[in-house]
Amino acid sequence: MLYAERNRVLGLVLLAPSPPAGALPRRPSEHELKAVPPVYDATWWGWLQPWDRLADAMPDMNDDELEKMQEMLAGARESGSARRERMLGVPVDASLISVPTLVIGAGLDDVIHPAEARRTADLLGATYEYFPSASHFGLVMGSESWPQVAGSVLGWLEERRHAMVAALMTAGTAR
Repeated sequence: MLYAERNRVLGLVLLAPSPPAGALPRRPSEHELKAVPPVYDATWWGWLQPWDRLADAMPDMNDDELEKMQEMLAGARESGSARRERMLGVPVDASLISVPTLVIGAGLDDVIHPAEARRTADLLGATYEYFPSASHFGLVMGSESWPQVAGSVLGWLEERRHAMVAALMTAGTAR
């Protein structure tokens, strides 16, 4: 969103995006903000835990996919400061984003609640797609969900392809 606010793009596809400030349902409490450590990892999120709990939280992912997710996240570190900034909502001027936008929400997402994704879509005047059986990582890694998500994105892009190509051609002649 921030890139599209400042740069010319032909469209946006946002999968379970951190909601901008204008789409936050509430401001986090000081206690919630202080609970974020200066640097955190996947263990803090609960993404590195026993298989049975992971499988319960992400039923759209099989054991191999959960293992791959854990391999990807092992050793990864995130900035607590950046996380707190996202929790507070990064200011986005939606009036500067006037391109077709698709926002996707996942019903089993324990990071970005689907209502937050919906509020982001509403703020941006975007199309909203909801996948009730998808988890946060399942949107892109779960064999039960990513084909549906990919099909939805492809269909959305195909419906807008001609308008996007026309916008690209107009931009090319304006130089």
